[in-house]
Amino acid sequence: MEKLYRLIEDACKKLYVKALKEVPRDVQRALERAYEDEESEIGRMVLGTILKNIEVAKENDMIVCQDTGTPVYLVELSGEVSLNLKKVYEAVYRGTSKATREFDLRPNMLHPLTRELRGDNVGRRVPDVHFEFQDDAEWLVRITCVPKGSGSENQSFLRMLTPAEGVSGVKRFILESIVEGASKACPPVIVGVGIGGTFDECAWLAKKAATMRRIDIPNPDESLQRFEDELLNAINKTGIGPMGLGGKCTALAVNVEIADTHISQLPVGINLQCWKGQRSCACISEEFEVEYLA
Repeated sequence: MEKLYRLIEDACKKLYVKALKEVPRDVQRALERAYEDEESEIGRMVLGTILKNIEVAKENDMIVCQDTGTPVYLVELSGEVSLNLKKVYEAVYRGTSKATREFDLRPNMLHPLTRELRGDNVGRRVPDVHFEFQDDAEWLVRITCVPKGSGSENQSFLRMLTPAEGVSGVKRFILESIVEGASKACPPVIVGVGIGGTFDECAWLAKKAATMRRIDIPNPDESLQRFEDELLNAINKTGIGPMGLGGKCTALAVNVEIADTHISQLPVGINLQCWKGQRSCACISEEFEVEYLA
């Protein structure tokens, strides 16, 4: 399995850079539609500038934004593979460090109190790696990398609602949070909402929804899809608009993930992703071949 750990390390190095340079196709298409539909002159100008930014970055093989983010990874493992998770984490750690040093990426990660900078975007509990397991997968390992920018990450919200507040309380909290934070998160944003679970679980569900779910694939749960559509319509009626300067498009999508929770709890987490929607993904097959997904 040593070869597989090396493949994971190399994949993470490439994924980190790929996510910084390439806007996912589903996100770019949503930005293009937003540009065509925008009624505000300023909002349309902002969206046009965003699309030009993407084009220039691609033409010059540059990163789309100077913020290289906090490296977050979701590592999904097939039920057919048995791996040492400590070694997997170490491979992700090395790949992130190598990407930062070899591609001269801006180092962001530091000690929270002393503010001492490490210089290679890894450190204590960084990168942030989450493990999940998939039965009947067509791959051995699937890795999703998200360099989470601080502008959107700083506009995160979590509240332990009471069950009595119900669905209307959940909607109110989400809309209040958007009004408070969306303009500071480089909109149009992708809104991730986690509902249920525990204090920490709903926060992770919100981040996973905001950063790792494609925005062109409907939620398979029809009731959640209707809930997402209702929230998206309400958010885009706020008039916050692109970069908070007013307009029709404040959010590109609302993605909701849920988990069962305790009878006396109703946790709700909100995580915003900026217009870049930056993420990259790779699958490693049983033959140890690596496929980088669009």
